[in-house]
Amino acid sequence: MSTTKRVSMGIVLAVVAWGCDGIESRRGSGHSPLTGGGPTLHQNTQRYRNAGIQPATGRSGSASIEVSALLAQNGTTDIEVSTAAPGVLAHVQIKIFNAAGDVLRTDNYEVDSSDVIFTYSDLARRQPIQVQASVGDLDGRRTDVVTNTTVVAARPDLAVTSLSYPAQANTGQDVSIGATVAELNGDVGAQADCVLAVDGAEVDRSVGIWVDAGSVVTCRFIHRFDTSGVHTLRVSAVNVTPADWNLSNNSLDGSIAIGGERPIQYQVQAQETSWVFVHHIDAWANWPSGPQDLLVDERQVGWQQSRTFDGSFDGRLNFPIASLDMVDSTDGNIITSEHFTNLDAANSWGDDTNGGACAFFNDDTAFASICSQWFGGFFAQTTISAFRDGGDVSYHSEGYARYWGWYFDPTMTWNGGYWVWNSTTDTKTGPQVRLGSTYKVDFSIQSGDTWAAHTTFPLSAFTGGWDNPYTCRTFMTSGQWCESSSQVTSGVQGWTQSF
Repeated sequence: MSTTKRVSMGIVLAVVAWGCDGIESRRGSGHSPLTGGGPTLHQNTQRYRNAGIQPATGRSGSASIEVSALLAQNGTTDIEVSTAAPGVLAHVQIKIFNAAGDVLRTDNYEVDSSDVIFTYSDLARRQPIQVQASVGDLDGRRTDVVTNTTVVAARPDLAVTSLSYPAQANTGQDVSIGATVAELNGDVGAQADCVLAVDGAEVDRSVGIWVDAGSVVTCRFIHRFDTSGVHTLRVSAVNVTPADWNLSNNSLDGSIAIGGERPIQYQVQAQETSWVFVHHIDAWANWPSGPQDLLVDERQVGWQQSRTFDGSFDGRLNFPIASLDMVDSTDGNIITSEHFTNLDAANSWGDDTNGGACAFFNDDTAFASICSQWFGGFFAQTTISAFRDGGDVSYHSEGYARYWGWYFDPTMTWNGGYWVWNSTTDTKTGPQVRLGSTYKVDFSIQSGDTWAAHTTFPLSAFTGGWDNPYTCRTFMTSGQWCESSSQVTSGVQGWTQSF
């Protein structure tokens, strides 16, 4: 099939090729302008690599053309044909091929422009095409015919895939914020502007970055937050050229807490174990003639979990504590969420020069102690211990009982230790929340100043157990006793620290 159409003017200006400050595929021998042997710096206009499908080029005499065919997500393909000034495209013929090389259709266009786009709705990715163009006005006397072949490529799909920045920072502090930008379709690269917005307003921009086909780059920003509170972050890839396949993944949001917090040094652990115990017994008083006298099929299933937070910081707490918050979660599911206000000291000792004070809380989900001690008026330290013991009850040793006993019951004697329920009632309460692949803790104390710890860490899976195979032995002279047992354990565990 052959058709002839006339286009009177160019539709899209020729694309100017830009680069970015990404990772070099080949490092030059030049030294960095930074002192101390830093990395070599490159202008964004210098592409680190361009390994995708390139626009096809062809030449005849002094005439040349460049051809690209880009498929959009909606199924339309833009075939762009351009020639360098002062050349003008006079006639363009486009042939569409199948994978075997057979011509499916031939379209002819009369044009009068140096750059033109033809849009098709029935082409497939990697489908071959051929463009033949007549180029005039180069020397005023002749028209050159240039032929070029290429394949249909998917438009670039730039996506902001991750953000990296501290969970909190101080007011007036310069915060480094990173974002990874990936090209997901793998056919052609693209240029874009990488933009950081804080609380909805643009604050920083990297202009004309280049992301090669199937590649990943990082945009790095610096921003100083002058006001405390939680601030929203958004990193976007904008002004994408060639036009982006999917704009819905061009931005990624986050938030950062600024000001008002001093760090708590911490150690955190979380552990959970599940087990299945199976026990089988066959017994006969008279073997093999008598009937079976005993049959036992026993199966026990159980689990236990423990979570512990220990922290400290240099400084003295003023009691009563204005607020205390402790939240822990696994895979985004909250396990414990505690909020206390006006938490007073349970006891105190000494004076303002040398002394200390402690506060406690205890409920169905956790126990915590917060103790401040100060020495000589020049040094003070606060320690925190918060935990949830596994099982129904916890047994406290004599030493532990003597240490904390004055708080729980000052009149009780502590010889031999004691035990307590692991909830404020004699039965387990609340829904069971199993530990997943991650564990997160957010702990903060506000008493004049604010001290806080925020951490997330992975939990690793483990398995174990034992197996006693089915064996038989003589029982009561003429009988037989046969027995097997096994236990399978599995769980997750992990820990982290900031000391």
